[in-house]
Amino acid sequence: MLRPFKDKIVGFLKRGLSPQCIARAVALGIVLGVFPIYGPVSLICLGLAFLLRLNITLLFVGTWVMTFVKPVLILPFLRLGEFLFSAEPMPISIQELWIRFSENALGTLVEFSWSFLHATVGWLVVAPLVFIAAYPLVLALALRWRDRMPMG
Repeated sequence: MLRPFKDKIVGFLKRGLSPQCIARAVALGIVLGVFPIYGPVSLICLGLAFLLRLNITLLFVGTWVMTFVKPVLILPFLRLGEFLFSAEPMPISIQELWIRFSENALGTLVEFSWSFLHATVGWLVVAPLVFIAAYPLVLALALRWRDRMPMG
């Protein structure tokens, strides 16, 4: 699973992108990759890449790495947000919510707008911690791969 990720990073290192720039883009992508609402992540990535001058490819690599983690974290983010707002827990499973969303996206957004807000707030609380954890790990990998590149 790490092979395509490693190849992409080594390619950027060979083109002169610094390990710090790589780590910043990938770590932010990891944070955005677990954003609890499906849909707006690509637009958020594009906007942040433009505003922060980040490599868009690496930003999307970070989101891609989190593809299978995201569904697992939606409910904890939701519960954290409900706890912070002292709200009643949403009495629906993620699977049922997904089915309803695929059948009637706008109606589901309206019906569960507070739950989406709770999940987003839960994510906002955890997001800085995810970045703080991810950045040094990705930086260490980028530095390791840079040091192993053949000189020439």
